[in-house]
Amino acid sequence: MILVYSIHNSSRLRYIFDLIFVQLLGVHYGITSDRNYFNSYKGMKINYSLCRVGDEIFIYCEKLLFETDIKTQNITVGTYNEIKTLFSHGHSSDLSFDPFCAAFFLVSRYEEYLPFNADKHNRFPAEASILYRVNSLSVPVVNYYAEILHALIQSHYPDFNFPEKEYQCLLTYDIDMAFEFQQKGFVRNAAGIIRSLMRFDIHHITYRAQVLTGKKKDAFDTFDYQDNLSIQFSLQPIYFFLLGNRNPYDINLSWKNKRFRTLIRTISEKYQIGIHFSYASNENEKLMAEEMHRLEMISEKKILRNRQHFLKLSMPETYRRLLHYGIREDYTMGYPSQVGFRAGIASPFNFYDLAHETSTALVVYPFAVMDATLHYYLRLSPEQALQQTKQIIEEVKKVNGYFIFLAHNDLIGKDGPWKGWSENFEEVLRYMKN
Repeated sequence: MILVYSIHNSSRLRYIFDLIFVQLLGVHYGITSDRNYFNSYKGMKINYSLCRVGDEIFIYCEKLLFETDIKTQNITVGTYNEIKTLFSHGHSSDLSFDPFCAAFFLVSRYEEYLPFNADKHNRFPAEASILYRVNSLSVPVVNYYAEILHALIQSHYPDFNFPEKEYQCLLTYDIDMAFEFQQKGFVRNAAGIIRSLMRFDIHHITYRAQVLTGKKKDAFDTFDYQDNLSIQFSLQPIYFFLLGNRNPYDINLSWKNKRFRTLIRTISEKYQIGIHFSYASNENEKLMAEEMHRLEMISEKKILRNRQHFLKLSMPETYRRLLHYGIREDYTMGYPSQVGFRAGIASPFNFYDLAHETSTALVVYPFAVMDATLHYYLRLSPEQALQQTKQIIEEVKKVNGYFIFLAHNDLIGKDGPWKGWSENFEEVLRYMKN
């Protein structure tokens, strides 16, 4: 056990110690404000205060973990072992920054509680984040902070053996639109043909006709292909199904469609599933209960996982709603416009409700790369996208973290909108598994 001396104790302190010591480093800890007890303790110990006591590990503490309000923080950015650090300082300490405050600021999403200029979907933009501004969004800095602490403790207590951690990876699919043309009915297909005619897109009209007459397979129907990939690479993906009512941003098939329901049941018999809460549910939270009920009724499974459609996430309201409706795992934590680590971490963590100053039962699984980001936002070629994804995977492997990839059924097909990506997608799966 590591004994930590701190003049004060707080919910924020215990939360981040749980994350750093227990989850990331795999060691137990205790907290004491009794200096005499701390001095006489013979085991591993860290002094987390304003001044050194003896020859123990001393980490200068900033104020953030002992505050109870939410306000703009004056954060000094530094560098330690080539890793960008927050809450850097010039005090005499074994580290030139406060790793606990830095990790808490990022993982709690503190900056998303402060005023910001939202994007057109009222989301916190990647470009407003401190990690983007210091060019470290693609680095899981919180995991590195834990590694820095690991090395510091090991230097003082070389006989202590930390438990081994293993790199993990997970493939997830968002099923926003199960089929491009099939099962959409006469009216929607007719409207699509009219739009193609207005663009003089005869190729698209011909292709639609071939799909509807059974001469070609629907480009979005990649589900057999996905299943083959799961077998080939020994994957257990998680599927998130959009079952909201139709509106301009939620345009999947009706949840009543027989083929769509059969698809959901077939997939749920093999793989884990979750709800893809609709765009509209952000304005009307009662829709969450309806959409969850639909998926539970179709799959005959209790739904505990979610990813928000359009990655619409408002802190802390969205996570409070998820907890209210029984969701225990959320996979929304990531940016639509940039790859990398929104919370600065490549490991699951519990949502800390900063406004209520409490840790919750909701476990957040941050994804690092989304195919739609690579294609639609960054406009990368398939080859460029592969290289950038490999770089992110390498960063996660360095810290034995948890790499999560977000894929869409329409983008991975050979006849889908991203030509040439299919082969590179397979290479991503091979690389993330090796």
